[in-house]
Amino acid sequence: GEDCLDPTLNPTINYSFTVTNNGSYPLSNIQISDPLSGLSTLTYESGDVNTNDILETTETWVYTAEYDITPTDIENGQVVNQASASGEFNGFEVSDDSGTANDNDDPKVVPV
Repeated sequence: GEDCLDPTLNPTINYSFTVTNNGSYPLSNIQISDPLSGLSTLTYESGDVNTNDILETTETWVYTAEYDITPTDIENGQVVNQASASGEFNGFEVSDDSGTANDNDDPKVVPV
């Protein structure tokens, strides 16, 4: 027979995205980009302590999303995912690529 996922199992990966401002200035217009096809919309969970929509240097924001595992993922034995984040300060865009390398920016590999 043909290998397939049992749709009643509904296997998913629950992702958590943590965004921290390691710089010296507060950032606005925080955007998270994740090219993983099939990922649900990212949902803000917590972290904006003073609720001003500004990522302060003292705050860590958390977002979540879900991904439904596909038969192709099972054939590959894994799901590889990597997101990036950006924000603005005084009209200048900064991203997780513009500063010092951070181990947390490595792709996440989830065996399936």
